[in-house]
Amino acid sequence: SERIEWEHVVPAWHFGHQLRCWQNGGRRNCRQTNRKFKQMEADMHNLVPAIGEINGDRSNYKYAMIEGEARVYGKVNMEIKFSDKKAEPREKIFGDIARTYFYMRDRYGLRISKSQEKMLIAWNNIDPVDRWEKRKNRIIKALQGDENLYITNYTKIKQLGAIKTDSLSTDFNEVQKELFEKYAFIWERLSPPLAGFMLFIMTLFVLYRREKLK
Repeated sequence: SERIEWEHVVPAWHFGHQLRCWQNGGRRNCRQTNRKFKQMEADMHNLVPAIGEINGDRSNYKYAMIEGEARVYGKVNMEIKFSDKKAEPREKIFGDIARTYFYMRDRYGLRISKSQEKMLIAWNNIDPVDRWEKRKNRIIKALQGDENLYITNYTKIKQLGAIKTDSLSTDFNEVQKELFEKYAFIWERLSPPLAGFMLFIMTLFVLYRREKLK
């Protein structure tokens, strides 16, 4: 229980299972074949130190409010309901967690359910950004090159807007690879020349649409 580990705020399962590489071989396959997954897994905005025992117990459970929760980790205010696969953190980091989810959503297109989005918005509003969160954000920006705008430009919100278009690549090779991985089940049913031609046309179309949205 004294071991400290790096924990993903948004579990790797949450963002990984939305990718085809996960369906074809799980986390190991994604690490070997998917650039986007490797970026998400290593993103420092989504990593926090955690007690090993609690990190292991939390597993890939989603964050939620737990009624009548039992305290089983001593002074650590963290509750886990194994039967419902839910975890409730201490109130002082409600907002930290919410803003991490929002960052991952905007940066990588992470899908969040409507019910979870509603809860996270409430968490963001009741737990404003504090000095440590701002400092951490600045440190990560210096090391990684990007910042969590939900921290930098903190405000209470009523609903999330459309995913910011600057999170969508407009690099031809990256978009082509993204489409190749996403629609692999189509390409494998076509002859190589036809698949290559269709992928090329689709890449141009997606680039055009993304440029128009800027």
